[in-house]
Amino acid sequence: VGVDAGSVVDVYIVARPTDPEQGVPGGLGEPALQAVTVVAAPSLDTTFGTSGQRQLDLAVPEEAAQGFFELLNSYDNPVLTVLRRG
Repeated sequence: VGVDAGSVVDVYIVARPTDPEQGVPGGLGEPALQAVTVVAAPSLDTTFGTSGQRQLDLAVPEEAAQGFFELLNSYDNPVLTVLRRG
């Protein structure tokens, strides 16, 4: 079963921070975003194609969005992994 609109997911950053002193965000194994809902999940053939990457539109609570983007900015090359819950 894949990730579709309506799926509830956790988002993890799997990259090293720009500043090694910063450590791993939220501790090892903790998601950068928890239990967010997928609003849109276009198929691979309509987004990034053969790259293996996929675009997902997520409903992120306003109070979590700024912190998430600040966290992303602390990485040179952030890579996100999305895991479907349930």
